[in-house]
Amino acid sequence: MTDVPASALTEAELYERRERVFLILAGVFLSAMTLLNIIGITKFIQLGPFALAVGVLPYPITFLCTDLICELYGKKRANFLVTVGLFINGFILLVMTVAQYAASVDPSTMPP
Repeated sequence: MTDVPASALTEAELYERRERVFLILAGVFLSAMTLLNIIGITKFIQLGPFALAVGVLPYPITFLCTDLICELYGKKRANFLVTVGLFINGFILLVMTVAQYAASVDPSTMPP
């Protein structure tokens, strides 16, 4: 990144910066959303007097990212990102269900 004032940037450079920020926010949103659904309630931590599921820790990050994307890029892009996240979670659920019901390999046939 350069220390050039925003007024000296060309239209293409400004567009590239905006898209880079969008991709970072989208990546953080999708990662947090995926993590909270994969980790879910598998592990609990003690936070003061409360036992808290680790899966809820990334949850507020999803709201922050969608709010920022909605403000900076519009409601249409934010809704699209949430829809993509929904399909990713559906895909994760499908893969985890298939993995649960797939036949296991006999441990004696595994290499050392």
